[in-house]
Amino acid sequence: MLSASADHSWVSLRRLIVSLQRFIILAIRSLGVNVMGYRFCEAFIFVFLALAVTHTVLLHQLGGPALKTPDAIFLSQTLMDYRSVMMLGVGSLYIFFRVTGRNVSSMLVIGATLAWLTFLEDTFALDNVLFVPELITGKATQFTRPFFLVAITYMAVESRRVVLND
Repeated sequence: MLSASADHSWVSLRRLIVSLQRFIILAIRSLGVNVMGYRFCEAFIFVFLALAVTHTVLLHQLGGPALKTPDAIFLSQTLMDYRSVMMLGVGSLYIFFRVTGRNVSSMLVIGATLAWLTFLEDTFALDNVLFVPELITGKATQFTRPFFLVAITYMAVESRRVVLND
């Protein structure tokens, strides 16, 4: 059971994320061209994925996150590996679908759902375990993650809207 302060923090975080999503979607739509906004989000997502994978590789080269027990180090490295493979797999499948002209809507919905679940897991369960403050890639990944979440959500909504209107 969540305490009152944790419940209030959860509600505040949720409101902030919803407000940020609405602002970015309205800003993109104000450009008047949904295709341009979609392409911008697509490019941003690939930059974010490259940044996250680079951060994972750098963490491995440095020996992993600075944790106290060998079990925690092993679990965090395994989690990072699984996430990197998952991101590369979903990204590669998305590229394959785009190149072959298939419908990417379901891939985007799955990717957005996984992105939000990992964000919630990091926020509530891991509490910045994977963050190494000395690495600029870690800082950049944490800073750009909310924008990544909004971008992939926007792409999933727009692709579903196009599919449903056709």
